[in-house]
Amino acid sequence: IHSRCSVEVIICPTAEQASALTGQLVADLVRYKPGSVLGLATGRTMDSVYAALREKHRSEGLDFSHTVTFNLDEYIGIPASHPQSYRSTMENSLFKHINVKPNNTHLPDGMATDLDAECRRYEQEMARAGGIDLQLLGIGLNGHLAFNEPLSSLSSRTSSRIGSFLSAISAAMGRSTAATRFPWARSMKSWLSHEPW
Repeated sequence: IHSRCSVEVIICPTAEQASALTGQLVADLVRYKPGSVLGLATGRTMDSVYAALREKHRSEGLDFSHTVTFNLDEYIGIPASHPQSYRSTMENSLFKHINVKPNNTHLPDGMATDLDAECRRYEQEMARAGGIDLQLLGIGLNGHLAFNEPLSSLSSRTSSRIGSFLSAISAAMGRSTAATRFPWARSMKSWLSHEPW
């Protein structure tokens, strides 16, 4: 945790209200700072947030053409083109529905042969973009944030790791078959800082 980083906690009565508020906060930032850098996440928590952003783009003309995105994680060992990858999830849930430029959307390369080098490259890419202006996070069933399991360090860096059994099940929910669920429980995650590295 960086000393200049602050977190404001807003508790909403319902998940729908929380998603609407989150969508509005993202929209406000994108309008205020068109070249904003968003940290994005996948998972069920984000589904309704991305639905709100798609609607704002469609009905209000919310312009993402200068926005840059960095996702928290990607599965190790499957290509970005695979339908179960987080890249595919992001394309289907948000990117192809808004006018974000494809070269402004970033996820770790889960097929990298040197994962440590890929983690360093990803952090350097975030730093070149100026750091993350706003980070979206969901909270997993066991309390994990971005594959940072409960009791893990909040100051951890981009790394490859294996999530807990419960996190693997949570990530796999909604995937097509049981056979595709568990081989990809290993993920490359990034703890995105407000400040450039």
